[in-house]
Amino acid sequence: MKVLLLFILSLSVFSQESQIILIKNFAEPRATGYTKVEFAVNPTSGEVWVAETNFESNYGTENNPKVPDNKIVVSNLYYDFPTKSIMYHFQNKEIVCGKLMKAFSSTYIGQTGQCNLFAVRKYDDSGLELGLYMRLYPNGSIN
Repeated sequence: MKVLLLFILSLSVFSQESQIILIKNFAEPRATGYTKVEFAVNPTSGEVWVAETNFESNYGTENNPKVPDNKIVVSNLYYDFPTKSIMYHFQNKEIVCGKLMKAFSSTYIGQTGQCNLFAVRKYDDSGLELGLYMRLYPNGSIN
């Protein structure tokens, strides 16, 4: 019975529908280093964007010069003041991508698992173009 229940639960996770949206193209492959992408918000103005930071190596940030951050505005991505949430409007649904949270004296964006950002830096067999992407889970989190 336990095995059957685990099998059914794992099927529901793997069958989770997702939608992949290209938010920025790269002109050429980026063979070294890594790209960090994350949501950013100005809670006073309500401006929301995706912050892209490129590092030259994969070894921490010490002595690792980074390419300056790029601020990428994504259409349909907005800040909801009452809930302090970063939202994405997709196919007549409002998807919560992150929530503004406080811990001690710092503020950060808590991820919901419904909008995952990632970069495709070099050609692979995924079939995706080089660039930055957002994977949406409109029916709930994959986490």
